[in-house]
Amino acid sequence: MPDRYIVSDVLEYKTPQSRFESESFETFEDYYMNKHNLQIFGSKNQPLLEVRSINSRMNCLLPRAATIDALTDKQRKLISMAQGDDKPRRFNEIFVPEFCIKDEFPGVMWYKAVLLPSIIHRITMLLTAEELRVQIVKDTKNGSISLLKGEEWLPIEIDLNVAVKSLLSNIEENATVTSIDRINNPIDATPRIPNVISVKESVYQLQKKKINKEYPWEETNEPIDIDRTLSTVTLMDIECYDTFVTTPLVDTTKTSSEKVLSPRRPVAGSAAILPPPVKYDDKIAILSKTPTARGPELRDIVAALTTINSNDTFNLERAETLGDSFLKFAASLYLFHKFPALDEGQLTNIKGRLIGNRNLYYAGERVQLGGRMKVEQFSPRRDFVVPGFSAPQQVINFIEKNHVCEAHTYALGQRGRLPPKPLLIVGRRTRALNWSGNGLV
Repeated sequence: MPDRYIVSDVLEYKTPQSRFESESFETFEDYYMNKHNLQIFGSKNQPLLEVRSINSRMNCLLPRAATIDALTDKQRKLISMAQGDDKPRRFNEIFVPEFCIKDEFPGVMWYKAVLLPSIIHRITMLLTAEELRVQIVKDTKNGSISLLKGEEWLPIEIDLNVAVKSLLSNIEENATVTSIDRINNPIDATPRIPNVISVKESVYQLQKKKINKEYPWEETNEPIDIDRTLSTVTLMDIECYDTFVTTPLVDTTKTSSEKVLSPRRPVAGSAAILPPPVKYDDKIAILSKTPTARGPELRDIVAALTTINSNDTFNLERAETLGDSFLKFAASLYLFHKFPALDEGQLTNIKGRLIGNRNLYYAGERVQLGGRMKVEQFSPRRDFVVPGFSAPQQVINFIEKNHVCEAHTYALGQRGRLPPKPLLIVGRRTRALNWSGNGLV
C-alpha cells in the first residue's frame, strides 16, 4: 500500500526554487532531481506542501510503545518497527504538489478508517462474550439476561503489565529448545524447508541490527531515567548514571573478558516475609462483597475468553488460577456431601475424573467454547474479516463437498480449475459489488 499523507499547511512562501533545509542540496528542485530522479515540469513558483504521514499501524488494541515509560528507548524503537509504527517523524516533510496524487477523501476519515478494524474486532469480542453469558444465565438460572434500565456494563480495563508483555513478545526471540524439550519431543531428522523470509521481514531485521548498534549496551546495565524520577532519585542513582554515561561504548559481541560493563542499577533489598502491620485487619475485602443479581461482568467474560497467545491487553492467566481453585473446591464439596461412605482416596479419584482435562473438554465443546475463544493475535492486514461477510452459499457447498482448503480457492480460480458454475456465481456477485456504490448488495 503506498504511503499516504495529510496536508497540514500550504507553504505559499516556499517554492521548488527555495533553499533546501540542509547543505547537501541547494534547492528543493535540486533535491528531488538528484535524490529521487524527479524533474519538475510545472511551474517553478508553485507553493510547497507541508504534510504528515498517516500511520500504517492498524492494530490499535495495544497502546503505542512510545507512551509506556516501562520500556527502554531501544525497546520502543524495535516495537514501533514491528508494529508498523515507524512512519511518524519528529520533523515536517515538504512535498512538491506536482509529485502528489490527491485523494478525494477527507483526511480525518483516513484516521478514523485506520481504527475501524480494531473497533469492529473489539465489538465482536464483546458480542461473543455476551452470547456466552446469556447462554450460561439460561442454563444455570442465575443472573439476569438483560440489564435494567439505566445500568451499564463496566468498561474494559487495560492491564499495563499484560500490555507490556504483549508488546515485548513482538521483538523477543523464540526460546531455545532445552534438553528436556529434546527428550520429550525428539528432533525430526528429515531435512527442513529452507527458511525463506519476506522482504518486509528482511528490512525489519536490518533495522533491528542498526538499532542494536545504536544501543550497544545490555538493557540490564542501563541506569534509571533521572529526568523522569527526580522526586525519588538518590545519590547512588546519580553516581551510577554518571558512571554509565561516561563509560566508552563497546561492542556487545566481544567476549566477556573484553567488555567494560557499567555498574548495574542498584536494587533495594527487601525481606521475603514482611512484618505484620501495626493495625491488623483480619477481614478479606473480596469476601465482603455481595453478589449482584446481574451476574459476572461482561469484561470478565471477555478476559476469560482471551488466551495469552493473543497478545492483547488482558488475558485469562490470572483468572485461570481462581477458576482452578473454584473447580477443585466445588467438586470436593459436592463429592463430600454426595458420597459420605467413600474414603479420601476414592473421593480424590472421582474428583480427578470430574475436573480432568477430558471432562472439561466435553463441557467446553457442549457450549462451543473453542469457537468463541481468541487464541491468535489480531492481524488486520492478514486475517481480518468483517463480521457478516462471507462467500455465496453455492461456493461454500462446493468447498465442503470437494474438501478444498479455503486458502487455495483463489489460486484454483485463477488457474481455471474451479467448475464453471461456482465461477459464474462469484462473477455475478463481484459485478454486483462493483455496480453498487457502497460495496454492499
